[in-house]
Amino acid sequence: FVLSAQLSASTFMRKAKVQQKVLAARVAALEEEATRAASESKVAGNGRSKKKGKKGGANSKRAQTSAKMDALRESKEDMEDGVELMLNNLKRTLCRGIVQFIAALDQAGLVKTPSYEFTSQRKRFSKRYEAFAGISTPPTLTYDDFEQGYSHADVSQQTLIASAMDCFKASKTVVDKLLSDIGDEADGDNCYLPIR
Repeated sequence: FVLSAQLSASTFMRKAKVQQKVLAARVAALEEEATRAASESKVAGNGRSKKKGKKGGANSKRAQTSAKMDALRESKEDMEDGVELMLNNLKRTLCRGIVQFIAALDQAGLVKTPSYEFTSQRKRFSKRYEAFAGISTPPTLTYDDFEQGYSHADVSQQTLIASAMDCFKASKTVVDKLLSDIGDEADGDNCYLPIR
């Protein structure tokens, strides 16, 4: 639950950051264009002769395109954010796989459900999630929602194990990608780890 919320927020923030960069590049191009037009009007106002045709030609267009591409290129911080996003996705996928595997073990009778002498499962849940009560978005998880989401009675053991296996395979794929992206450059300045 918490990992999914964190992953959603990180993804939203990353998209907003990309949109901000695009807008900043557009504003810079418009400002440059306005400055160029103002300087051309000063030259025309002084009575000097103007050259016919476009000023700067293809070279100025290439410079503008290059400036826009530089603004959109990923910085080290963006790459670190990407790694952190992949790590959050990895944690969420692993947690899902573990929960499904434990549910399959529970259905098989291999996991003993604890019985509490002085409390109940509902009270333990409310105490555990009490810290999240002050957060309005996303809405706080209720015990009934938790019970409904955790109950795997209508799902077969084979389906749970296959689903858990898919989660673990997806996790392995993410780990392999992280190792290939980070491992090659871990000794140089191009190491984009969020925590070093």
